[in-house]
Amino acid sequence: MGDYNGESIGLLHSAGYKSGGNVHGHGHTDYNTMMNAEIGSEDVEKYSVEYFKQLYNQYATRENIVVALSVAVLIVATAVERITFKIMVDRMLPYKFVLVQIIFLFSAITFIALTKIKKYLQKDEEEEDMTEFPQATIFAMAVADTIPFLCMAFSASGVPPTMTVVLMHSSTIFVVLGSKVIFPERHYTQNNYIGVGLIATAIGFCLLKILVWKMDLISSSTSTIVLCCFAFLAATSLHGLSTLYKEKNIIEWSRPTDNMYLTSCLFIYQFIVTICIAVLVNIIRAIAGYDTFSALFSNVYAGWRCFLGFDSHLAEDDMYVDCSESMGVVLGYVICNAAVVVCMGTVLTLSHQILGRAIEAAILLAFLVLWGYDVHVNNRSLFGGNEGLLDLCAIIVLIAGMEVYDRDPEPDVQIITKGLDHGSSTAPGTESGDERDGSFSGTPL
Repeated sequence: MGDYNGESIGLLHSAGYKSGGNVHGHGHTDYNTMMNAEIGSEDVEKYSVEYFKQLYNQYATRENIVVALSVAVLIVATAVERITFKIMVDRMLPYKFVLVQIIFLFSAITFIALTKIKKYLQKDEEEEDMTEFPQATIFAMAVADTIPFLCMAFSASGVPPTMTVVLMHSSTIFVVLGSKVIFPERHYTQNNYIGVGLIATAIGFCLLKILVWKMDLISSSTSTIVLCCFAFLAATSLHGLSTLYKEKNIIEWSRPTDNMYLTSCLFIYQFIVTICIAVLVNIIRAIAGYDTFSALFSNVYAGWRCFLGFDSHLAEDDMYVDCSESMGVVLGYVICNAAVVVCMGTVLTLSHQILGRAIEAAILLAFLVLWGYDVHVNNRSLFGGNEGLLDLCAIIVLIAGMEVYDRDPEPDVQIITKGLDHGSSTAPGTESGDERDGSFSGTPL
């Protein structure tokens, strides 16, 4: 109990000496008797106040408070990001291109604002050289990010809610496997490999479940679910490879770069790339006779009306679409992504294990909420349907794999993060609890 406790004990010994030091005839000092007789309640209160004041001054520093708040915000923001991702693709089901464009547009606006705020707060620092990252390289990184994110958005609506949380982590596996080719000198530890093995096992539980469904197909909708699950898995795996591509560019640039500026540029280019892909797809569909050339404009118009809430319910291509509260869900997703960016660097300065455990807590929270979402939306029983034994096994093994993986820091993390000037933050965490996942990425997952 520190110096104050030692002082109290010293006074007690003095009191015991004055009273003969032999209370109850056993040669032991009666602590309570001496405390009440010699020190008194006022002294006890004084020492207690001083002791807790010392603890407060020791631990309630500004730095510790900032870190504690960052951990709390990181957990909540990461969980809400996962939850809102699934809900928004369900809400805006026929308007996937419009949805992704809206995400990139508002994310770009958010990070441009954050860049301006950061520059204002650090106006005395010279940062001109931190915004000289080659624009052609940023555009290539944006293309590498946009393609898997579009595939994830298009397939996620057919994936059971809790499975989206687990399948996203395939990116971690491909980051490790891809490093063997792109960074042959990079060496992962035994804990990293064991963690990856456990994460792969968790994904295996999900695949086992959908393979069981595949053996008992009774409708085209069941077949669609299976196809969407494999497409979503492929997209998240591709995102892991795009992460390595961005790492390679950052390391080769080998100069400090403003992370906020880089992320805002990525979002701007991703918005442009998404529009180009949407136009190209519409032209191909029109030439093939599946649609008209004007269908793109109709879809964009209806998609923005859905987002703005002008049409709470729509019937589109034989689908019943619930557009209510779409704006809140999408903007909540964008804001939470920005919050993850701002908070992750602060947590990383404390410990890579603390960061990993914060993400683990967020993943577990997202899983439980999406479990309830599936029960509510699809009228499933609490412990039946999609959230059966295999789902529970998958999330338990996934959390265990993330915990083991994060026991050792990833290789080259310091090299990568030193190439980015984070100020008080680093880049968004995405599919895993590790330090590099999603770093310097415009993709908000």
